Parts: sequence; structure tokens; C-alpha cells
Amino acid sequence: MKTKLYIFKVVAKHLSFTKAAEQLYLSQPAVSKAIKNLEQEYKTTFFIRKRNSLEMPAEGTSFLVYTNKVLAIYAE
Repeated sequence: MKTKLYIFKVVAKHLSFTKAAEQLYLSQPAVSKAIKNLEQEYKTTFFIRKRNSLEMPAEGTSFLVYTNKVLAIYAE
């Protein structure tokens, strides 16, 4: 099972919902929905959506640090 945090990490790595979906073997809408749910849950924007790309604002960068720590602890 792919958690929302892991999906976030992969999207952040590629800065692309499509490339993340390919890596995760999920549909692009499923990846977009997971990120949208995270953003609603935390009441912030983790990615700035441009026409053909994504940018990560400070909130996304900070959340990526947190995500990496949580996933590392989970892996132990």
C-alpha cells in the first residue's frame, strides 16, 4: 500500500504527477487526489501547479523534510 506521504515524496522527487504515477504504478488522477487530500488535511499548498510543471514552495520543502523523517522511522 502506498501512503500519501510516500506519494508526496515521489511527486517531490520528480516534480511531476505523471512521472510519479508511472513510478508508483498508479493513475495520474490517483496521485493528484492523494496530494490534494494532503493539502486539504494540512490546509496548505505543497506544490504550485504550472501549465506543464510543478514548483515546490517553502511549505512543500519543509513538509518533505518531515516526510523523509517519518518514512525513515517507518522503514526501521
